[in-house]
This record gives sequence, C-alpha cells and structure tokens, in this order.
Amino acid sequence: MPVEFEFRHKKINDTFRSTLQTNEKGRITLGFLENVTRITANMKEFNNYPSINENWNIQKSCKTELPSQIIIHEDELVEVPLPENISLSRENFTFYSLNQVDG
Repeated sequence: MPVEFEFRHKKINDTFRSTLQTNEKGRITLGFLENVTRITANMKEFNNYPSINENWNIQKSCKTELPSQIIIHEDELVEVPLPENISLSRENFTFYSLNQVDG
C-alpha cells in the first residue's frame, strides 16, 4: 500500500515529502531520522482499508553528548547543539576568549 509521508527537519523551513510502499506485512521501516522533529503519514482509502492521517512529534532525548572543549579559529563559525531543556546561561556553560596564541 502506498503511504505519503511528510518530514519536518529542525533546520529547514520546508517539509520533505515522499511516498513509500508497505512491505508484505503492511509495514514501513524508516530507520534513524536525524534532526526530524515531525512526521505525518497519509494513506488514502485502498481496497478495503480506510484512509488514515497520522502525525507524530519526535521528542528529543534529554541526553546530548557534547565534547568537553571546542577549539575554533578567528572568524570560524561553530554550532553547538543544545537540548531543549537546557538554557544558555552562565550556570550551564563557560565561555573563554583567547586573543593571542604564543608559539
């Protein structure tokens, strides 16, 4: 059975759409969907099966593995993922600035 999927990515404003086919057991395995925050599945009436419209919000894990230090160079962009339940504050993070490196 064909199922229309719509995926919302956390860093892209538009959604990605794809039509996938179920296997012989009527299942579709999506696998790991990095940075996907919402999935919508629509199946139109097919043979004797009724139409279905389902939505799932993907919850982030509270655990995020971050490196203990990040070294960047001047004018270099760095992006550090933060769990939604952690606020960017002095209590949670320490920022250092080094203006000159000897050597």
